[in-house]
Amino acid sequence: MSLKDELQSAQNGLAAAFGAGDAMRAAALYTDDACLMPDGLPTFHGRAAIGQFFGGAIEQGIVEARFTTQEADGDDQQALEVGRYELFAALPNGERECIDDGRYFIAWRKIDGAWRIARDMFNRYRPIPAQ
Repeated sequence: MSLKDELQSAQNGLAAAFGAGDAMRAAALYTDDACLMPDGLPTFHGRAAIGQFFGGAIEQGIVEARFTTQEADGDDQQALEVGRYELFAALPNGERECIDDGRYFIAWRKIDGAWRIARDMFNRYRPIPAQ
């Protein structure tokens, strides 16, 4: 399996956690010392803070996430990934609507044979809605 395929597989695990509405399962895919750097927000340090961030996204109605690995570079212990994401909410009729999309840059580390996210930065294609 290519590095790009390995990282896509790991991203599919993150998407599955969102689909299950399980923020802590999503956060478990990050290293203990991970940093999540979302567009327009402060940095979230560590799994607990990242889990809270994801929990907020799920509470706001995110029911599905899609991640597409576009580029991957690295070795069997660390890698860099560039990709695209899409986040979906459920409509009253049961259909899903893409409510956010953008790009991401991730630094991965392999820990005990599994890829874990060490640094995650993303930015949106859409403007942030006014509060």
